[in-house]
Amino acid sequence: MTHRNVIQRIAIVVGSTVDLRDVKRLGIEHFANSGAEVDLINAQEIVHPALGLAKQTVPLPDTVNVCLASDSRSLKDCCSILGQADLIICYVGFSGDIGSLMVYREISKSGKPYLVISSNAYPGHTGGRAKELTFSDRAADLFRRIGAGRVSLVRSLLARLPKKFLGVRPADFIVFGGQRSVSGRNMYPTTAATTEIYAHAMDYDIFLDASKSTVPATRTAVFLDQEAFQPRDLEALKSAAPVTASIYLEQLRAAFGKIESEFDLDVVIAAGPRTNYENMPGLFGRRRIEYGRTAELVSSADLVIAHRSTAIGFAVMFNKPVMLITNQEMYDHWAQRGPLQSFSRNLDRPLFFLEQIDDWDMDNVMTINTEIYRTYMADFVKTPQSMDAPFWKIVDAEVQSYRDH
Repeated sequence: MTHRNVIQRIAIVVGSTVDLRDVKRLGIEHFANSGAEVDLINAQEIVHPALGLAKQTVPLPDTVNVCLASDSRSLKDCCSILGQADLIICYVGFSGDIGSLMVYREISKSGKPYLVISSNAYPGHTGGRAKELTFSDRAADLFRRIGAGRVSLVRSLLARLPKKFLGVRPADFIVFGGQRSVSGRNMYPTTAATTEIYAHAMDYDIFLDASKSTVPATRTAVFLDQEAFQPRDLEALKSAAPVTASIYLEQLRAAFGKIESEFDLDVVIAAGPRTNYENMPGLFGRRRIEYGRTAELVSSADLVIAHRSTAIGFAVMFNKPVMLITNQEMYDHWAQRGPLQSFSRNLDRPLFFLEQIDDWDMDNVMTINTEIYRTYMADFVKTPQSMDAPFWKIVDAEVQSYRDH
């Protein structure tokens, strides 16, 4: 039985500006197409002030209303519509900072059901990192975070206090992906009464779409670029880039040359949808750079080269071998070592250090451990029990089913 028009108005609260890919990933397109009115509240300037002014420039469906919250007053104004929503989707994690607390207090005041998402786990992600690292790794990680100014007693206290004392109501729904994503619920105000929905990592939708067409092999190795020398995610943490650009890029070009020579492949750069290298010619030599086509490039490649990108999941989904590379400077960065080690462990792949290029043993680079990939899928992409369907189709159906009861 199909339930339509039950959710006639939905509010989506985000902590960063929405790009073209997000229109589909965040459920904006799904609910707009279903006939619902969508209110998009952008709280970037409150949650991540280091990212600067929020500007919503990408085209959105006509039924989407956008409100930019820049301070406590404008946040209250934007959130005044929450009481009219049938469902609120919150993409802001509760990390103990004042900005996220302000957002959750406004959501709680509305009295309306709200949903949080913890579906995009990856090796070394915050929720599961402690379980993966050894005691010495965890201790070293703590000291690195202290040295980088990332440990705050106030944030730690707020994150651990019972949420009801902070005026925060528990989420009504939480969405998981793979089995390891469950540990991410610690980033959100949930209780045993919170309804759990099992879908999958959002990248799985892109995989499903890309799998509909047959892509011929291209004799390429695709590099999953993360803008390591100018990372946006670290800007929000007020942290310096993990590498020195000139040294890193020179090492990277040399590594690509060695890989191309060793395997008779052409290296192609898979850049993210928010990346723009048009005014930076020669960064990767004369190699081709493709924007926003990571899944397609991986599907046709013979090899995937990466640091610690979440897009490594595409290599597993498309059953492609992975080569993990880093340099010592990146490896020593407080935000990089844990994830690098975790990806290495979970993929059973060694880390190739760019400084040691002459000593690389590449005999097993093109091999795949099927059992390791099967485990990775279940842990970080989707459980075998979850539906093999689009993310928002699963979530929408589960929420409608709950509301019907």
